Amino acid sequence: MEVIIAGYNKTTDNLNPEIISASYARVSRQPRTIPEIREEAKKYVEKCRESNKNIVFGIGHASIAEHVVFNIDIIGVSRFLVEEIESHRLASYTEKSQRYVLFDGDYTIPLELEKDKDIMEYVRIIEKQNDFYKKSYPIILEYFKLKNPEKYKEQPKTVEGWAKEDARYIISLATQTQLGMTINARNLELMIRRLRACPFLEHKELANRLYEKVYEITPSLFPYTQPSEYEIKTKEKQMYKNAITIPTSDITINRNDYIMDFKIAGLLEPKLLTSKETILNALKGMNLHDSAPREFENVDFTFTARVSASCFAQLKRHRMMTLIPMKYTNYERSIIPLSIINSGLEKEFSEIIKETNLFYNKKAFPYVVTNSHSRIVFFKINLREMYHFCRMRMDGHAQWEIRKLAENMCRLAKEQCPAGMSLCCGKDKFDEVYKEVFG
Repeated sequence: MEVIIAGYNKTTDNLNPEIISASYARVSRQPRTIPEIREEAKKYVEKCRESNKNIVFGIGHASIAEHVVFNIDIIGVSRFLVEEIESHRLASYTEKSQRYVLFDGDYTIPLELEKDKDIMEYVRIIEKQNDFYKKSYPIILEYFKLKNPEKYKEQPKTVEGWAKEDARYIISLATQTQLGMTINARNLELMIRRLRACPFLEHKELANRLYEKVYEITPSLFPYTQPSEYEIKTKEKQMYKNAITIPTSDITINRNDYIMDFKIAGLLEPKLLTSKETILNALKGMNLHDSAPREFENVDFTFTARVSASCFAQLKRHRMMTLIPMKYTNYERSIIPLSIINSGLEKEFSEIIKETNLFYNKKAFPYVVTNSHSRIVFFKINLREMYHFCRMRMDGHAQWEIRKLAENMCRLAKEQCPAGMSLCCGKDKFDEVYKEVFG
């Protein structure tokens, strides 16, 4: 594991970012201009640090810490740890993708495995998963090439990507990756505290490394990085949460007792037209890159879905959702790509999953879980965010499993909110759908 501070914001003359936060903290209480306040603050860095402690945290104006922003490289961490990192909404992440980059076999051996025989069994299973990945990729690629010869001739990288994204269903959450993260000091402090509250040693190690790096630069902005008893209890409960019920289908939607279109129409143009006319008037002229009206945020859809770890890795990127995942299960079927089945690899794939499940049952250890293992996810998404989600995930370039999820979400939501969902579709279908709606 490696943590590198790639950059952070400073004053124009390259001085400590604590000066920026301390200066902004004084803006609301001083008549001088911001540049004048900042020039005064530059003379007294230690005084700025004391000011940050008193104003930002003592008085409770923690938002001042948001003016300090870090760019951080996080290298050599497991996919399992990345799920926790990216559960924090108010940060930006760019992660190495298993859809586009061939995995080279690096994985994390968790420190919790202390006995030699457990480590050996763990390594044996992970290596078996990885060997199958290396074996299956060229076979799956050949399958797609034969099925789509013209596509491969015109866009070979696209077809290679299909093979990579299906081959990855066998590799585990122990798989190492890297990501770039941009985050402000307030939310980084929260991340450090929550990572320390996690019951896994890799998470705690990352928290300590992040803290060491940023404390050197801005010590006054990270005073509360030890989790409370409540945070430890809550985090452990989240990470071991079992689903109460298993949906009979892959996705269901909670039913509502009112017609959602009425609610939106009342916010847009109260009682002037019918709900449908009001909503279509608001949507008319929308183009592919326009956001839906803010009034659409007042309508929520709540779903229960079963998704693979591979699909969840994409679903979690939509951080404005309220996303409540249960722990990974093996009592439900794993999700196996059709390319693996049609290439004659299903039997070998399933045997590896059985061995994985035996270890997982014995140790309840999520690192060994593969991308094909499923989990139940409860999530709430508002109508405005639904437009963004469907444009991204119903598009022809989207990965097949999350595209299927988005299509089902769209279908179910349209039953409850037909007018509001009128232009909700993938990017590649927008012009076509717009013409259908408006002629």
